[in-house]
Amino acid sequence: MKHRAAGVTLLEMLVAVAIFGIVASVLYGSFSRTLEARNLASERAELYATARVAMDWLEQDLKGSLSVDVYMTGKPRFFSTGHGDENTVSADEPLLDLTVRTARRAAVLRNEAGEELATTMADQSRVVYRVEEESDELFGVPIGPSSTGVVLARYEIRPPLEEGIEQSLRTVIARGVRSVDLSFEDRGTILDRWEQSEDSASGVNGPRVVEIRLVIDDAEGNPAEFATSVLVPMGGRRG
Repeated sequence: MKHRAAGVTLLEMLVAVAIFGIVASVLYGSFSRTLEARNLASERAELYATARVAMDWLEQDLKGSLSVDVYMTGKPRFFSTGHGDENTVSADEPLLDLTVRTARRAAVLRNEAGEELATTMADQSRVVYRVEEESDELFGVPIGPSSTGVVLARYEIRPPLEEGIEQSLRTVIARGVRSVDLSFEDRGTILDRWEQSEDSASGVNGPRVVEIRLVIDDAEGNPAEFATSVLVPMGGRRG
């Protein structure tokens, strides 16, 4: 009686290799899809976080706007062009210009003639939002354009501590900005621009509700839109 020699035939080896290849291909495809889904989820989370930070900044400033107990302007400030995108980055008028309540700090109060009256703890600032091209900076001084594209920047302009000198703090609150649109509710009418009346006795100090629409690019360069509405506590008042 003849016995088969121990070992693996070439055919059996080819079958085993083919089965291993099929299993490895299935496992790699599953792992690759899982990795792609994880990266996509991470990118979406980062995108939503960017939008949420920008919305939070705007909401905070709008809710604290029109407060001028001791600020140098002597009256509330609320102005907006209502729109900003890559075509408006060089425009003189900012997207939004407000007087807002901020952290307390020392400030010198002066009369209209510039004479010093007193030093007090001011808790108001002028805040300006601009849609602009990002710049590389060295110690806060722009040294040239960078590749980060269009950003939404917030400038906090503090009351002068010395004659003629204002302190300005710039913060980039969103990058990859396509556009920012603000609309304003005024007694049932929706406006796409807000200019505060110089005649405070008859003009509206500020809008009652501000709607914000922010469009920013995702990691692939596709636009994603976010929107919210903010109730302005001190808006809509007359006199």
